[in-house]
Amino acid sequence: MEDMLLCLVKYTVHRFFSFCYSTFLFIKPTAQSFSSILMIYRLLNFSPSLFLLPVPLLLQLPSIIVTYLKKNYGLRSLSWDFRITLCKQSALQNTYTLDYPYWAFSKKDGTADLRHKNNSICWKNCFLYIDNFLVISNRPYQIIRLVETLRNQGAYITPCQEESQKIDALTKQYNAFSTNSSLRDIVDFYSDNPTRFEALCADLFQKMGYSAQVTPPTNDGGYDIVLTKDSSKTIVECKCYSVGHHIGRPTIQKLVGANSIAHADHMLFVTTSNYSSGAIEYAASSGVSLINGSELLKLLSTYGFLHKNDVTIAPSEWQLTVSDLKPYVPTDIYSQFFL
Repeated sequence: MEDMLLCLVKYTVHRFFSFCYSTFLFIKPTAQSFSSILMIYRLLNFSPSLFLLPVPLLLQLPSIIVTYLKKNYGLRSLSWDFRITLCKQSALQNTYTLDYPYWAFSKKDGTADLRHKNNSICWKNCFLYIDNFLVISNRPYQIIRLVETLRNQGAYITPCQEESQKIDALTKQYNAFSTNSSLRDIVDFYSDNPTRFEALCADLFQKMGYSAQVTPPTNDGGYDIVLTKDSSKTIVECKCYSVGHHIGRPTIQKLVGANSIAHADHMLFVTTSNYSSGAIEYAASSGVSLINGSELLKLLSTYGFLHKNDVTIAPSEWQLTVSDLKPYVPTDIYSQFFL
């Protein structure tokens, strides 16, 4: 009799989860609607004395997890490099940690010691905790790409240690800039990040009453910003050059050439440096307005960009990219697997 009851319980549990799984495949679940199923799975998984998990259900579990992640976060696919399991609720929820490969026998710079014929790469596991799941991969570049995708789909994932270091470094830089007002400080701060300089100029023009849109970093059409105001369109080219540099006529000609396609009403060139006499003459005859470094500094001061206390760092600035991993990985491993 007891055996019959046990078989009945096992059959009922199996049919219940088969129904849940079938329903799950055809609807887009939320974390709350699926949490009860996850809870029972964890109960079965961590307390085998309560039930014996049916073998067909056990085989379906990885597929259920992958399907859930795809549906809930809009993922098209998941790499086979990932291992995904259920995990208990913990303080690690919505966090991730990275670890990096190394050679079993390495030189001082971390690259392979070729004296050892049987040398091999030691890959270490990286962990992502998301929505009651633990995602494991020994390829850190796969993890950060998945994190980027999940964040783009609206998932909140706490910055990892490396991202926190980027945030701290950027905050120190931005605070240093905001408390200085010399043109040289601006050049030193933005010379390595022209995209950030373009964003600064766009913010300035917005404060001046324009609608400003920064063009893509690549294939920008020969100009960096599009300004609109009162049905008038202006294209802007921005260059962060050293204070002693002089922009020549050919650079201004490129903006004029770009406008033959853009058909803007006005053209504007902004720089932290200055212009040659030939560039100034050509700009005047071609209808290009010029803002040099000293004029830019005055505008930044007038519209409150200098000495400001609030520093905002966009997630796109601190989020890890594959190139950020280069300092942590031996160069020969990086060039082989990370590029």
